[in-house]
Amino acid sequence: MLLFSKEEYSNIRSGRITLAFRHWTTKRLDAGKIYKSGELGYIEVIEIDKMPLAQVTDRDARKAGYNNRNEFMEMYMRFHKIENIDETITMRICFRYIGENLISKESPLKLKEIASALEKIRQIDLKAKTGPWAANALKTLQNENEKIWLPIDQLSMLLTLPRSQLLKKIPQLENIALITTNAKKGVKLTKLGTSVATRLD
Repeated sequence: MLLFSKEEYSNIRSGRITLAFRHWTTKRLDAGKIYKSGELGYIEVIEIDKMPLAQVTDRDARKAGYNNRNEFMEMYMRFHKIENIDETITMRICFRYIGENLISKESPLKLKEIASALEKIRQIDLKAKTGPWAANALKTLQNENEKIWLPIDQLSMLLTLPRSQLLKKIPQLENIALITTNAKKGVKLTKLGTSVATRLD
């Protein structure tokens, strides 16, 4: 179970806190599943992975409800009585708040499909030789209006990627059913792509 202090409730409900770190040695939750979190209500786990504590960034700390990395590290190390940050592994949990009552329009099967797609996006970005682009492409399509076609030239400009390079990359997203393409119209998110894009950091 993933529990939080009552002081964190308002920031979780507002969407300010979407990340948690726990000093667990094994996964106690599964990505794509919904859990009851005490009096807070229900949360959906988007991603859960082990990572070196030393790799937590300022951005991670803010998403976990802290002002900066130093504040987070001081609390985490004091609370867990950690002396050597470089030898410590933490569990990073990305989640979203559903509500006090369990009302989800998406089935457990759909949630598992979304979690799988999120992991594939993460792997695409990790392996990209020219730098991360996949998550940014999905968020850009969502921001520009997920229901309409976005010309490839416009997407290329927004991502600051050469058109020829983008055309080689785009099939990776189409192959996992996150976008659909049209030679004349451009690129558009699928329903799954929209669901994934709303869950990206």
